[in-house]
Parts: sequence; structure tokens; C-alpha cells
Amino acid sequence: MPQEESVSDKFAEYSYATDVEEKYANLYHVYGSHYEIRLAFGNTRGTPSGEHVIGRFHTAIYLDYKLAKDMVAALQTIVTNYESVYGPTDLKGDDQNG
Repeated sequence: MPQEESVSDKFAEYSYATDVEEKYANLYHVYGSHYEIRLAFGNTRGTPSGEHVIGRFHTAIYLDYKLAKDMVAALQTIVTNYESVYGPTDLKGDDQNG
């Protein structure tokens, strides 16, 4: 399957800074204004009764619409490749995101 080119692929050279911080997230919120899109990421934690409680949003990233559209295409390619190996993902009952 051909790999789609992303914005970062158009640079002759790029690298990650040594201090890039990686965090796990199982919660997101998306907000769009006239100028940009805000992606916020966080974590939920379970309570003894089994309910999900928002732990907190720990990271927010702002993107312009052109980069966001490019990211959507890159994410779609990654998910399509994943599903071709592992089968379809199921979002039924997934109410913790959005």
C-alpha cells in the first residue's frame, strides 16, 4: 500500500528535539475558531463504581486549518493500514471522547 506524503515529508530534513515530551492520552477535545483548531488531550480515570471521571487535560495544541487537513489525511492512512492488519475498530459505546 503506498504511503501518503505528509507536510513533514516535504522538508529536506527534520528531527525531534532532545526534549520532546511524550504523553499518553485517552481523552480529547477539539475546538475550531475562525483562525485555528485547538486539540486538547488528557486522561480519564476510573472510579470504584466503574464510572469514568476526567482526570484532566494536560496538553493543548493549536493548528492552522491547512495543517489540520493534512493531519486528518495522515491519520486516515494510519487507521486504514491498522484495520487492514487487525480488522475494523469499533467505537460503539465509546463516550469518553469529544
